[in-house]
Amino acid sequence: IIILQIVGFSELLEAHDNYQSLERLLDYLYFMPHVYFLNQEEIKDKISNQTETMDIDFDAFSEALISRDIGKIETILKSFITEAAGLNVSVEYLHGAILKFVFLYNHFMRDIMKGNKNMNDTQIFKDINELYNSEDFYFWFVKLIKTTFDELSSMEENPKRAVVQLIEKVIVENLTENLSLDFIAEKVFLSPKYVSRIFKEEKGINITQFITECKLKKATKLLLECNTP
Repeated sequence: IIILQIVGFSELLEAHDNYQSLERLLDYLYFMPHVYFLNQEEIKDKISNQTETMDIDFDAFSEALISRDIGKIETILKSFITEAAGLNVSVEYLHGAILKFVFLYNHFMRDIMKGNKNMNDTQIFKDINELYNSEDFYFWFVKLIKTTFDELSSMEENPKRAVVQLIEKVIVENLTENLSLDFIAEKVFLSPKYVSRIFKEEKGINITQFITECKLKKATKLLLECNTP
């Protein structure tokens, strides 16, 4: 149970403004996970001398992603969470910093994972909105990054899987083209015969079957989301 307290008021018309003040306190509680009683006057005193920014080494975070240094990532995120709890900068800035961490991760995913089929930007941001406080964000984000590193290691142990994922990406992005085996092979810089064989070995179906499945999924999506015949 968390108790939020605002200043007293005597006019009924002031109730709405005070209710909004209570909701505002919840934004601060996100970065103060161990606080169970929060007084509006105390918050005013706490944030009266806030600075515009805080020292967050986003470059070091990006470098740690690329080098897959999970220890350094944990240190950077822990430092951010600890300093954020002091509310030395605005809540808006802190929420923006969280989003920047996630955007850097997404950028890493696009560059390194090469459009991995398990990547889902929308779901990531839905997950963020459901997190209760900054500590939840820390544990969720570290787990997400560790899972990514595990996937990368798996791809490196099985290079065929990485090639097949690239073939899938070419197909999905070119469904309106004439997706011949020669077209796909040219896009991934491999011979058509090799592309056909490796895809069947890894997926258990041939490329033509996969293309048909992708087209059916796209048609289903269009039927559900638009009025086009």
